[in-house]
Amino acid sequence: MNLPKLILFIQAQSKKATLFIVGGFLRDRLLNRESKDIDFAVLGDSIALAKRVADRLKGAYVGLDETTARVVLPQFQLDFAKITESIEKDLQRRDFTINAIALNLSNLEIIDLFSGLDDIKNRTIKVISEDSITDDPLRLLRAVRLSCVLGFKIEPKTTALIKKHFSLLMDVAPERVNYELFEILKVSSAQHLKLLSDLGLLSLLFPEMKSLPEIGPDGYHHLNLLDHSIETVRQLEILVEEMPIFRDKIKEYLAQGLAAGHSRLQILKLACLFHDLGKPETMKIEEDKVRFIGHEMVGMGLVSKIGTRIRLSGKEIASLKRLVANHMRIGTLIQGRIITRKAIFRLVRDLEDDLIAVLLLSLADRLSAVGQATTEEDIKQHREGLRLILTEYLKPDQSLKPPKIVTGDEIMERFGLESSPLIGEILSVISEGWVDEKVKGKEDAFILAEGFLKSIKN
Repeated sequence: MNLPKLILFIQAQSKKATLFIVGGFLRDRLLNRESKDIDFAVLGDSIALAKRVADRLKGAYVGLDETTARVVLPQFQLDFAKITESIEKDLQRRDFTINAIALNLSNLEIIDLFSGLDDIKNRTIKVISEDSITDDPLRLLRAVRLSCVLGFKIEPKTTALIKKHFSLLMDVAPERVNYELFEILKVSSAQHLKLLSDLGLLSLLFPEMKSLPEIGPDGYHHLNLLDHSIETVRQLEILVEEMPIFRDKIKEYLAQGLAAGHSRLQILKLACLFHDLGKPETMKIEEDKVRFIGHEMVGMGLVSKIGTRIRLSGKEIASLKRLVANHMRIGTLIQGRIITRKAIFRLVRDLEDDLIAVLLLSLADRLSAVGQATTEEDIKQHREGLRLILTEYLKPDQSLKPPKIVTGDEIMERFGLESSPLIGEILSVISEGWVDEKVKGKEDAFILAEGFLKSIKN
């Protein structure tokens, strides 16, 4: 059923109730944006209407509260909410003027009490009143999300109110905050992460970032550490669109879902934002140089805590930790000019499905640090290193994953060993032997394992 027929059908089912289409659906239709979520304000029995629509269209009925219900259809999601006083009062309680527009389905009259149509035309986000924010503090973050998704500007009075009440966001359930945050990360988001920072919301959500601005530019960095982190997100977004090689494969990879509806790209953007979180704790001055030795490992611990706090899945946290812990590794290989097939094999073995993400993070980090000590040759070398690794890794006719030549049980039986981490080390040595073409079968594997065990004893 197409949209006009659906609305006519629902209007026919309303019987004595008066129906209004309200909110974001109208806004999106006026902006020629596709929208599958339709909100109905019902002057009458909203629950009975929702049940009737679900029954007739064989949709899924979901009761949200005593006066609100949802009907889920293959193409649309319909919400029916009872008007407790009047449509005017209902619109007054909404968040922003662009969402406080209603269409009366009885006479097709548009109700626009707060000049929302003008604000849509002027691409402006404006709160209806100060109470709009204090009644539901999530709207502090939603303003930025709508600005990001729609490409609208937040008007100055609304910006001032966000700065005034930003601490109220701490009272909002993490799940609701996560939705808004990941919607921002879903699209081009670097400038809106900067906006979150300017509004005080970024450090409120992630207090681990509070001390980043205190670490200023140095030889390789032209920005303070907070701005560098946001710039890394921006450089990543540019890279994704302008990669000279394997662009389609990389986009397909980044679009993969990890868990909870989040994509690899969204988790990678978080890694870009958090990759240097460990620097404040590890900063030392040695021989007139600022050093951050081990900041990757400290950062890995911090992102683990953040991931748990914002309710990421175990798989997402593991990926985020791996990205932060290894973001310096690619640069070390490139600077040392040791990009051998064995080195790439080790990357594949250690990073598994996160390899491409680590490569992109590494280059985005390099591109976002262009202080006086950075040269064009540095950047060119990093790009070339990335190309070499990607080319080898994505070869269609050559796998960097070794076949299963021997098992851990066979190693234990052959050498009289018990189960322990040593067995994994032996299997890794055998795998590297396969990469070097020293191991082609089981006997080669056992010979290499025997030599490795003798070297340990010695």
